[in-house]
Amino acid sequence: MGRGKKLKQEFLDSVQEREKFEARFNSLKELKKAIRQVKIRIRQEKREQARVKKERQKEIDALELALGNRGFLRKEGKTTYRPTIKIEVRPVQAP
Repeated sequence: MGRGKKLKQEFLDSVQEREKFEARFNSLKELKKAIRQVKIRIRQEKREQARVKKERQKEIDALELALGNRGFLRKEGKTTYRPTIKIEVRPVQAP
């Protein structure tokens, strides 16, 4: 019997909540206000995600810097930079 009362109360709560939303969104002004609030919340979440991603990238960069050779062009006596190629241009001799 207790379960039936609980279900009935949940149903009544959901009906009241639905009526509240219907009353709120029947007005065009209220609907626009709700849409604006949703857009603001989405924008804030995107900013937060970008901030977290930036912080995570800073941590990764700091670890890579600590493990790397700090920008030097040699590692273990060998160059890590691609070799330079010398290009020599000569005019063609006429026969």
